[in-house]
Amino acid sequence: PREVADARMRIAGIDRFLQDVKDMAKLQADVEAAEAEATRLQEEERQHLLEVERRARAAQAGQGS
Repeated sequence: PREVADARMRIAGIDRFLQDVKDMAKLQADVEAAEAEATRLQEEERQHLLEVERRARAAQAGQGS
């Protein structure tokens, strides 16, 4: 009986560990997705700022002539 209880406790511990591993893998995937989205948004903002700068330079050049 005691061996059975010990075995059940060990199995429960292993099950918790395996669930923790799955949870960690999902969290890691979520972090990677968030980082990719942040990178995409940064690039989008960079492109927008470059376009604003280009337009400002074109407008300035137009005023100078």
